[in-house]
Amino acid sequence: NEKIIKILENNLLKKDIELNEKYKHKIKLFVNWLKNSDFQNKKNSILAVEKNFAWKVGDIFVRGTVDRIDKIGENEYIIIDYKTSEKVNEFEKDTDFDLTMNIYKHAVEEIFGLNIKGLKLIYPLCDKEISIKTEYKEFIKNKILKIVKKIEKNDKNCKICYKKNLRTLQI
Repeated sequence: NEKIIKILENNLLKKDIELNEKYKHKIKLFVNWLKNSDFQNKKNSILAVEKNFAWKVGDIFVRGTVDRIDKIGENEYIIIDYKTSEKVNEFEKDTDFDLTMNIYKHAVEEIFGLNIKGLKLIYPLCDKEISIKTEYKEFIKNKILKIVKKIEKNDKNCKICYKKNLRTLQI
């Protein structure tokens, strides 16, 4: 952490570097979070960063990238997703549910054989962490298939990328 903080403070936050004030503000928030958080929990070890996957659900593939997987104990892991927003998503805050995080959990368990014990969203810019409630795999698979059906009916409001010809859902 100290190395990252020094690089950010000594290089990016210097007055002689031309940087948009909005970005300087975000860097300062991030540096404060690094200084005050348990970002590098000594008990945990990082197993993977930016881990790609392709999970088969029915006759489609769900593709995604997990930000970080930490080992927290003997055969126990946690998935961490970093958010760059300065505000916590109200839905996540109120419900403790996140479909994407649950997809990550079940995909990682099925594909890589890991025992995922927790899901955590981290918002460094507003210094918030949210533990996400996990749902049963069948519930998540049914949600995915319903989303695909909506997309196939040409639902213009859907914000998830679905490649019909490849039967692939990108999250």
